[in-house]
Amino acid sequence: MKKKQLRLDLKDYKKLFAKLQQIENSTNKNAKINGISLSNYLLNITKYDEVYESPIIRAKKIILHVGGNYTTKPENLNNSINLKINMLFGSNEYSILRRRLEELAKEYKASAKISNDEINNCSTVGDCITLFNSKIV
Repeated sequence: MKKKQLRLDLKDYKKLFAKLQQIENSTNKNAKINGISLSNYLLNITKYDEVYESPIIRAKKIILHVGGNYTTKPENLNNSINLKINMLFGSNEYSILRRRLEELAKEYKASAKISNDEINNCSTVGDCITLFNSKIV
């Protein structure tokens, strides 16, 4: 089956994400794709067209979006923010974050890889940025 691309503006994307979360919180709590909630799956497969931004800003945007935050500007995301305590990251979010950051890193260095252990050792935004930077240089 051939993959298709769908382009959405941010406003429509937010509406879709909110609707999926609404479905998850209603009667369809078991609605999952490969064991991942529908809203987290959407985050996992989403690609952003913001290649004009710096790698750090793009990485911070991924961290924010995986955490479900679409209002904070990535340049305002403090490196000391704790992923588990302040952003409520769990194992699904870490898994998605690993895939998304690795995908971004490969745009800068084709051989870039981020392991589960590496991402799970990141407790703060700054830890993620340090890890990401180490993969693109």
